[in-house]
Amino acid sequence: MSLYSIAVVLVIFIIFFTICVDHPQSFYEGGSRITMTPMCRMLAVIGPINEKRVVDSLLIGIIDMALERTGETHEALEENPDYVHDSGWGVAWIEEGNINLYRSPTPIFEDKLALERLKHNFIFREFLLFHARKASPSYEPRIENTHPFIADFEGLPVVFSHNGEIKESFFSSTPPLKQYQPTGNTDSERFFYYLLEQIGSPDKLNKTTLQKILHDLPQDSYTAINFILATPRDVFVNVQYSVKPRYFTMKQARLGDTTIISSEKFSLDNVSWEPISNNTLLHFSLLRM
Repeated sequence: MSLYSIAVVLVIFIIFFTICVDHPQSFYEGGSRITMTPMCRMLAVIGPINEKRVVDSLLIGIIDMALERTGETHEALEENPDYVHDSGWGVAWIEEGNINLYRSPTPIFEDKLALERLKHNFIFREFLLFHARKASPSYEPRIENTHPFIADFEGLPVVFSHNGEIKESFFSSTPPLKQYQPTGNTDSERFFYYLLEQIGSPDKLNKTTLQKILHDLPQDSYTAINFILATPRDVFVNVQYSVKPRYFTMKQARLGDTTIISSEKFSLDNVSWEPISNNTLLHFSLLRM
């Protein structure tokens, strides 16, 4: 190799090293921003589940979604065949008007003892919500960053899970939170509290109010605002995305009088899955069940 070639290689190495050391986040995002958008898997059951075998199928379903072995093909798997949701998990269920919550930074497919201990709580409940998290590099897997999130909304318990990314440009253009203080550093928790503060009071928590808030969000401020928000009286399911339609399209199925909402189709006896259209907000009343 000539002295000139050696000099060129050294210059390239110095430039590369300088970028990595001085601006590691910028370099990482420049190469991987799209593929590393935080994405999660969600599963909600709205209505009673009366059989242990159905609960077992639901648990297998959310584990298979976390491991990406349901058989669905989407953009995240095309970008990385080893893609899994391994940044923690959580579950919420409603029992006698109260919202119960369990969260762990352990991947759901490695937390089988907790699942065995908890699953007796899931039978005969009118609402279940599972979330398997895939964190971005900025939001590490710790308990404070694990979904679902829960808040006291002027005496009304509210639980929330989200899939997608709310960009920092959105938060920098909106007023700072006044009533709620995030315990973690995720965009999801901050957006949850933003919604509550925009709604204002429990008596205004309805489909019309939520639709107006969501309609006014700039499309370039998020990749997806797929969320499930529930109280002991209502459940709202929002499907709203601007990228990766195969990944972010939610599905729904009916099992008797029970509705199942899922990020992916999975094996469940006697159900037929249907996609939920983009920019759709669904409302379910638990008081009628």
